[in-house]
Amino acid sequence: MPDIQKMLLATGLIKQHCDTFILRAKVTDSEVARAAAHLCLTIVEQFDATNCLIENQMSSHSPIMVRSMLEGMADLYILVDDATHLNQMAYNSARSGAKTYELMATFAEMQNDKLAFASIQAAAALSVMERDRLKKNGFRPQKIEDKLTKAGLGDSYASYLLLCGYSHNDLQTLHVRHSGPHLRYHHEAPPSVTTGMLTIAIRLMTEAVVLLPKFSDIPEEEMIAARVQMDSAWAAALA
Repeated sequence: MPDIQKMLLATGLIKQHCDTFILRAKVTDSEVARAAAHLCLTIVEQFDATNCLIENQMSSHSPIMVRSMLEGMADLYILVDDATHLNQMAYNSARSGAKTYELMATFAEMQNDKLAFASIQAAAALSVMERDRLKKNGFRPQKIEDKLTKAGLGDSYASYLLLCGYSHNDLQTLHVRHSGPHLRYHHEAPPSVTTGMLTIAIRLMTEAVVLLPKFSDIPEEEMIAARVQMDSAWAAALA
């Protein structure tokens, strides 16, 4: 039987180890490096959120966080090897913003508020301009399967689809989470599922932190040694 408490203790210690590097790091002065740092920090924070859900008897919701960590890790892997991916991310953001703001501008409540309507129209115009500029430069919507493959995470696509079921309230996922002789509420996921989520989450967090030398002043040799220590700590927790 997996010892979830032992694993949570290990994840906390590994997170503290990661924090010593994060808090020391001086990020390289470039747009790409800052974007990479932001992705890294978000992944680590989502790891914390995963732990919080498990510690507070809401482990069946932890896959939602892990899914976001996987998406962020794909962007980070690509970005540290290909600076032009920042433009792909900008295109994705502008395209999403344009659709959102243009839709919001159709709401009667928004149109009746002249100040808010003008603000939304301005935001929509900026998003459309940026989207069209990047589209002219060859950027297009990117499928998640293609992004995972480009990041070297193509074998995680099936896992990603499974994690999506938890995010999108898939009927089968709802059944597993809440059905039983009586309706299950705050019911813990099976230990094997929680172990799987923690294992994926710890791998994604450590991978993100190990990339610090690519966009900060943290020496690579320090991270190599730290990775060995963190991997050993997690192996001991699973033993």
